[in-house]
Amino acid sequence: MFNKLKSLKSKIKKKVSKGINTKNLKNNIKSKYVPTLKSGAKKAFELGKKGAKAAYAEMQRRQKENLAKKAQQKKYEEMNPPKKSGGLFTAMAGAAAANVAKNKMSPPIITSSDPDYVVTKMEPRGATWQIWVGKREGGRISNKGTKSLSRGVSSFNMSGANFKVTWSS
Repeated sequence: MFNKLKSLKSKIKKKVSKGINTKNLKNNIKSKYVPTLKSGAKKAFELGKKGAKAAYAEMQRRQKENLAKKAQQKKYEEMNPPKKSGGLFTAMAGAAAANVAKNKMSPPIITSSDPDYVVTKMEPRGATWQIWVGKREGGRISNKGTKSLSRGVSSFNMSGANFKVTWSS
């Protein structure tokens, strides 16, 4: 409605300025158009002008009212933020994060069939575990290697030795 009134106002201004083509609007309207109008037409013209002004004032009042409502809603949302509901991707990300947390809290138990092979280090890497294995020779560890394990692995072979993996729940 606001755009319609605005375009109507601009059309009226253009038509009036073309017909008048001077700065003194009232004198030109009276001198050019009033004598040709019939007796009731002048009154109708004045009523139409008043109606347009009233409609424009009502439009401005409604616009101010809408702005006030929006400001009030914004103030309310600042004090009480709206609850956001998660979607599919939020649920998937939450499940992945829970899996990573569970993985960090429960490391695998690795046993070797050969007592000379030992696990030197274990680190959680997201949903997997990075395992460092080496062979005991005298007082030092040699023949080192790494292996990445996920929860589905129950055994693996490395450097000729078999390793059994037990996952805690």
